[in-house]
Amino acid sequence: MTSRSLISPAELNHIVRLHGMFRQSRPGGQRANLCYRDLSGLDVSGQDLSSADFTGAFLVGTNLEAANLTGAVLFASNLSRANLRNAKLVHADLRGAMLRGADLSGADLFEADLRDGRIAQWQRSGELQDVEIDVALASTGLGAVDEMRRSPPRSGHTDFSDAVMRNTRLVRADLRQATLTGADLGGADLSGADLRGANLAGAVLTSTMLESAHTNGANLRDTLNDKPAGLLLQDLNDPLDVLLENHERWVATNGRKGAQLDLSGFDLRTARSLAGAELAALKASDAVLFGLDLSGIGLQAAQLDRSDLRSCNLRGADLRGISLKGARLVNADMRNCRLGPLVVGQDRFIQSQLDGAELRNADLRGADLRQAVLRRTDFAGADMTGARLDNAVLEGSSLARSVGAL
Repeated sequence: MTSRSLISPAELNHIVRLHGMFRQSRPGGQRANLCYRDLSGLDVSGQDLSSADFTGAFLVGTNLEAANLTGAVLFASNLSRANLRNAKLVHADLRGAMLRGADLSGADLFEADLRDGRIAQWQRSGELQDVEIDVALASTGLGAVDEMRRSPPRSGHTDFSDAVMRNTRLVRADLRQATLTGADLGGADLSGADLRGANLAGAVLTSTMLESAHTNGANLRDTLNDKPAGLLLQDLNDPLDVLLENHERWVATNGRKGAQLDLSGFDLRTARSLAGAELAALKASDAVLFGLDLSGIGLQAAQLDRSDLRSCNLRGADLRGISLKGARLVNADMRNCRLGPLVVGQDRFIQSQLDGAELRNADLRGADLRQAVLRRTDFAGADMTGARLDNAVLEGSSLARSVGAL
């Protein structure tokens, strides 16, 4: 049985140097063999690792920005939350790889192989038979067939769940049966890509090029594209700017002037930046705010249940007492946001409600979550470094798959 072995930055630099010599056909050069090695969190940005072998490697959170991975073998590797921005993955073998929450913005995956990852074993009849792999198992380096037999086999589909793939080049990429649920493919070029049987449920496909792409059998349920995903802003009785001003006046005068704003069910993606706006007690349940700049916004006691806030900038926002039940906050920037209780009188306060909210891969560094209600909240891949959770209600939630949680 092969166990995954850790690698030090010094050893990695040595391997990269020898690989460079190998690429230049210089004496003493050696192709980088990083099979089953653990490179999690290391920095190899901008390095030329074309044709390197990363089979079964652990690359969780690894910085591979602008790295040259042309023709690299990344079979069954774990690239969860890896930084692959502007990386070159032309003709790379990514079969069965795990890329949940990875950032592939601007990456080039021209003709990359993203099919299922499979391992074959000999039968007594003398024939080879495919064994479906569990990518999580393969990425731990316990890839022996006997170990697979002891665990229920699962499909080794290449997994891009919740990955950020904006402006990624996936021309003629083989994505058959790949998992792309919730992936942000805004502006990506999927011309001629093979998406047969792929799962794109909830994926973002705004300005995505799908010319000549093969989508037979693909799951495109609940995708967010260029079509309106709710009520239109032009359907409002007054221009949005006027309504926002009236709401801010209503907040500033404790309801004596202006009017409370209700944007429930509206698609707000075309709205101007709401950064710094004071919109306490705003009603916006079931609204689409995907990708908006909401930094420093005041949304105390607001109601945004089931709203789509994926990839929003909520850095430094005041969200005390907010209701975000079932809201989608995947990949949101929530650094230093305030989700603690909102004091409304002596011994009276309103707790922030995030029951069933999706906070996968959200950046919650330094966030204040004291006394927040976080029942069945999904924190997988979220960065909780420095976040405060004193007296938070975490029933049905787990921080085991988050990063930096105390």
